[in-house]
Amino acid sequence: MKKYAQATFMAVFAATALLAPSSAHANLFVALNVTNPTNTLFDASTVLPLQLFDVSVQDLDASIVGNIEFTQDGAGKLKGSGVTSVEVNSPVFQGTITNATYKVSGTVTSKSGITKVTYNATMMAKLPYNGKLVNVTATATRSVTLNALTGLGSGRGIDKISAAGLASGSETSDFSDQLSVIPGLGSGAWNLSVDLNDAKTGGTAKVTGNTGAEYDFKVKGAVKNGKANLTLSADPASPGSKGSSLKVVVDTALNTIQSFSGKVSGQTMKQ
Repeated sequence: MKKYAQATFMAVFAATALLAPSSAHANLFVALNVTNPTNTLFDASTVLPLQLFDVSVQDLDASIVGNIEFTQDGAGKLKGSGVTSVEVNSPVFQGTITNATYKVSGTVTSKSGITKVTYNATMMAKLPYNGKLVNVTATATRSVTLNALTGLGSGRGIDKISAAGLASGSETSDFSDQLSVIPGLGSGAWNLSVDLNDAKTGGTAKVTGNTGAEYDFKVKGAVKNGKANLTLSADPASPGSKGSSLKVVVDTALNTIQSFSGKVSGQTMKQ
């Protein structure tokens, strides 16, 4: 009977060992709030002044204003297009055009707390004039530097309007402001969470910006000597995360993220 009980115990122990995690630190979840100004994460698509196409050229006494939408992807690229209504005020036409088309492009990059934003938006519409339709093109170009170390943003904007066969002109302006008062910009803080569900095969991770942007990752790596050295690659199931990647070291004894490096949405991170 004693031998039978011992054999049964060994069998159960063996089965349990096969089912047990390969490391005492499997199923590890860690998170880190990043607030250091040298590692800011900004999302230009939430900045309210960029969501409003507002172009004016004083020499032409003309302006075109309308709402637009665009996204910022995991590589820091700005993309958007669609149909919208615009309010036009000019010597040849005043009123609403309901079927104007627009396209947005640009980039966001950063290093050591200095973020560079390039933004280009083009609006095209047909305006009635003397019994015919005139093609009108308006462009808004913005080059912006966000300095998280000083808390200041500065840049240059160029507005252009061209009405085929009638007139064209441009206007350049410089601007500077505190980052904290730019509507929709946020602080640049972000959160990194890592769910290491298996010490050998990895798990998942997520970066969440403080204005709501999310970037999803697949995790690969291994736990050794109390450290998890992990590679975070953009999750193929999340197209908007493509282009982002991080290297992360986790102290499994303290359950903390020790260091990270890489790029998220075109912006360089290192700690």
